[in-house]
Amino acid sequence: MTTLGKILVVVNFLFALITGAFIIMVFTVGTNWKDSYDKLHEYYKVSQANVKTYAEELADIKNTTEKELAKRDQELARLREENDTLKKDKDQLKGELAEARKQAKLSSIAAMSATEELARSRQEVKVLTEAIAERNKSLLALEKKNKELLDQATQDQIARQTVQEQAKSLAERLDNLQREYQRLQSGGTAGGILAKRDIVKPPPEDVEGIVKAIDAKSGLITISIGSDAGLSRGNTLEVYRLRPEPKYLGKIRILDVTPHNAVGRLLQENRLRSIREGDTVASSILRRP
Repeated sequence: MTTLGKILVVVNFLFALITGAFIIMVFTVGTNWKDSYDKLHEYYKVSQANVKTYAEELADIKNTTEKELAKRDQELARLREENDTLKKDKDQLKGELAEARKQAKLSSIAAMSATEELARSRQEVKVLTEAIAERNKSLLALEKKNKELLDQATQDQIARQTVQEQAKSLAERLDNLQREYQRLQSGGTAGGILAKRDIVKPPPEDVEGIVKAIDAKSGLITISIGSDAGLSRGNTLEVYRLRPEPKYLGKIRILDVTPHNAVGRLLQENRLRSIREGDTVASSILRRP
């Protein structure tokens, strides 16, 4: 047998096998189609039920999703509004911060200017203080000089009044001497021309005190200094007043002395009324060197 014949035999055999297989398949399909249809119909029903269930679930999911989306849209809108508000607040804060920085810069410049002005003011105050100190020093010197001049003028005025009083007293004594001299020439006796109470005897020390009390009836004057200051019986003291105006009041003679006080009497009793408490008593109108 040729090769072609062999091929044809094989092809016929395969064709026969395929044909047999189709025949068997057709027979099988023809025999089981009802069972397959019933199964397929049941499967279809189940599939429809599943599809309906899935559709309902899908509708529920869709509704739920739409509600969630609506809520999220509302939340998103709210967040956007808050974001816009925050953005506005942020812009406002930026503006306020810029303004605050500007004000801080201006304040810093003003503070520096104020510091410089304060330094200049302090320097001016220092210069003025030094000038005032010099002026006060000059004023103190002038006041001291004026006080010295015033004291000297007061002493000079009191001394002038003292001299006037002494001149008047000497004139009176001179008249007394003349009368006594005339009496002696006419054969009379001396009448105590130089009475002991008229002798001036200042204390050996330079003392000063004030009148503490006056007894108008007895004419006795109590003063604030005594033997501790160097006074003794028989000493004479000048009496004068500085305020409200300098005035010479006369002399007193010390009659009794204690350590801290003394009692005396005016040499001219008719001037007792002019003496007051607080008047000055001293050994001399002019201070001893």
